[in-house]
Amino acid sequence: MKISYNWLRQYVKTGITAREAAELLTAAGLEVEAIEQYQSVKGGLANVVIGEVKTCSKHPNADRLSLTTVDVGNKVLLIVCGAPNVGAGQKVVVALQGAILHPSQGEPFTIKKSNIRGIASEGMICAEDEIGLGTSHAGIMVLPAEAVTGTPAAEYFGIYNDHILEINITPNRADAISHIGVARDLAAAIGLQAKSSDAQFEKDIALQVPAVPEVIPAGKGLNIQVEVREPAGCTRYSGIAITGIKVGESPQWLRNRLLAVSVRPINNIVDVTNFVMLETGQPLHAFDAGKIKGNKVIVRHAAAGETIVTLDGVARQPSTSDLLICNEKEAMCIAGVYGGIDSGVSAATTDIFIESACFNPTAIRKTARRLGLHTDSAYRYERGTDINGTRFALNRAVQLILEAQEAAGVSAVTDVYSQVVPERKIELSLEYVWRLAGCQIHGSEIEDIFSHIGITVEEARGDAMSLSIPTFRMDISCQADLVEEIIRFYGLNRIPASDMMKLPVMRHKQQSSGKIYETIANLLTVSGFTEIMNTSLTSSKNALPAGKNASALTEVKVANPLSADLDVLRSSLLQNGLQAIGFNQNRKNADIKFFEFGKIYSLASEERQDKEGSPFCEEERLGLWITGNIHQPNWKEKPAEADFYFLKGAVQRVIDRISGGESLHEQITANPQFKYGLTWYRQDAGQDSAPVPVADFGLVDAGIAERHHVKGNVFFAEFHWLNLLKLAPKTMQTEEIGRFPFAVRDLSLIIGSGMEFRKLEEMALGAERKLLRNVSVIDVYEGDRIGKGKKSYTLRFVLQNNTKTLTDAEIDQSMKSIIDTYEAKAGAVVRNG
Repeated sequence: MKISYNWLRQYVKTGITAREAAELLTAAGLEVEAIEQYQSVKGGLANVVIGEVKTCSKHPNADRLSLTTVDVGNKVLLIVCGAPNVGAGQKVVVALQGAILHPSQGEPFTIKKSNIRGIASEGMICAEDEIGLGTSHAGIMVLPAEAVTGTPAAEYFGIYNDHILEINITPNRADAISHIGVARDLAAAIGLQAKSSDAQFEKDIALQVPAVPEVIPAGKGLNIQVEVREPAGCTRYSGIAITGIKVGESPQWLRNRLLAVSVRPINNIVDVTNFVMLETGQPLHAFDAGKIKGNKVIVRHAAAGETIVTLDGVARQPSTSDLLICNEKEAMCIAGVYGGIDSGVSAATTDIFIESACFNPTAIRKTARRLGLHTDSAYRYERGTDINGTRFALNRAVQLILEAQEAAGVSAVTDVYSQVVPERKIELSLEYVWRLAGCQIHGSEIEDIFSHIGITVEEARGDAMSLSIPTFRMDISCQADLVEEIIRFYGLNRIPASDMMKLPVMRHKQQSSGKIYETIANLLTVSGFTEIMNTSLTSSKNALPAGKNASALTEVKVANPLSADLDVLRSSLLQNGLQAIGFNQNRKNADIKFFEFGKIYSLASEERQDKEGSPFCEEERLGLWITGNIHQPNWKEKPAEADFYFLKGAVQRVIDRISGGESLHEQITANPQFKYGLTWYRQDAGQDSAPVPVADFGLVDAGIAERHHVKGNVFFAEFHWLNLLKLAPKTMQTEEIGRFPFAVRDLSLIIGSGMEFRKLEEMALGAERKLLRNVSVIDVYEGDRIGKGKKSYTLRFVLQNNTKTLTDAEIDQSMKSIIDTYEAKAGAVVRNG
């Protein structure tokens, strides 16, 4: 939220800088994320002054240029000017040497002493577009004769300078979504810091809220009745009518205030309602009273099929649970969210009715999200507004309107407030404060903190206090909330670290999931992968194909999505990872290796619902994405493009790091996300048990990649994290590094083309369990020389005995066992040479 520092200082009379104020607010829990300088004209017209043209003559070397002498107050400058309307005796705007001008269009430029057709020009006489004051470039700006020579242009034109604080307001702090709310915390922080430290802060700082008198009916006012048919949705509705007003442009001070916080001025009535909302946090809405048919405002739910055309010209159909502000004939406004185009204030309006209401936050939140409308009013109503602040805001708006113009009549305030909400009463135990805060804070200091933030201490006893909580502090409902307020202003840095903080050290035989997570994250990072963290929300437009197992991958729809592009929970890590790849590719980062730990969601089967009692499944996954080149090109090696085997190696390293080398079963993946790929799974004891999937990996289907605006091949792996964790050994096993040499033997086989290496590896390890340490592929060949439907593998076997050196006879016997197994189970033929 944008907060104007100049505006804040209307309520807190302080001399501290904007940066010092930001530090105090951040320490008090209102995090200031950025400070920006605001100027109504960029650059603030620094080094630009009002000058008087003393003489004007033709340039001796150019027909279209003039040679002028210009008095700028403290000296006379020689300036070459190309404007056709320049003349002696004019008051003009002069940019001095060193001035940086920000034109209405184009890049900023610096004024320097320059030689123009043989004559040195010592400045520049400006057109309005050259200094950002307009768009005309027909000639220089000629000012009234009353303009005083030498006056800074910023002063003459009333350039507004400010510092804007960008504050991250947490959802519970509805009271701080306003300038007065932030000023209250700033005043408290300054005053309390002055008492508790040696810092040079003002000691008698207090919040100075504008004095706003209750409206007194006057003149010929309108009698507009209010009927609230849905008191649960609208707990208070205050309104007032003003007649005989003129709609026009707002005064400059009001326009400056709004523009500084990025609110576009519209007219003097709407601008006042926006100003009061930004000042107090209470949204207001102004109606053209002449369009309130029957002179009656009705707060009701929308009828079935009812539509309203909102201010943006869009016809919207609210739900029957959405609140509308209506007259006796039709809807005028979506309550708390957006106004209607037919009932708003226009240039022809002479009579207005201003609304100041308190709506149910949940109802407004649902309406805003259902209709996809996220307005400043809805933002405040969703978090809750002070039910006892509606009249103050209404009176403030009337005060500002009548300060700027006269009105024919002002009605009495209509106030529908059936159930008055009193201030909450809370008993606070000092012992509770000390225990929760971790230190003893004196009762008088606690009372001082409360008095600075508007909490009334009704009674203070030795060990407790009776407190009255103002209704604008909806976030304070118990003792713990009060302790939070105390610590915010007492200061976390003043609370000593406790020596009572001790944690037991546990010994675990099995690695914890957190430790394994850290191990795998480190493994992938040193392998060149970058961790990403995506939201669990995605778009139903990018739904993945479900294949045969459609019921298990049915996406979970979000009831009230934040936007149309975030309307379902992801059923795979793939989609959001592809979006991240597309984002990087658009920024010329094409060589990508990502990994992500995250959760996926789906609708549970009936069997699982009966078993777990939930209609939804939530599963942890680990995803890997590879695209582009594996490494950047360098002088030593050429870039290698990512391929399936690089991904497979990464998957194998992850599994080996967790399982210690446990062998998994393999099959061609049936997952339609992939053009081709593999599924690795674990088969529990008993061949009839269902396979337990561990990882699916392969080349992502091109259509899916293109749908996410991704170019090129993307290789993706998704691990079933909990199934992967089950591969971890329950106890850590170690063995001595072999002291005896290992033997290497190569073997060439001709087998059927459908035989996979993993099966050959399993056969070899089964045939020689004692001595065989590793099997790897040296070469693969398919071609006419070995016949159709055949494939040649050259395999390398590593054998070792941990207790002695192997003899040739032992090696030959082991290799014979392996060859016999290949011939019997795979129909292999051993190649000689």
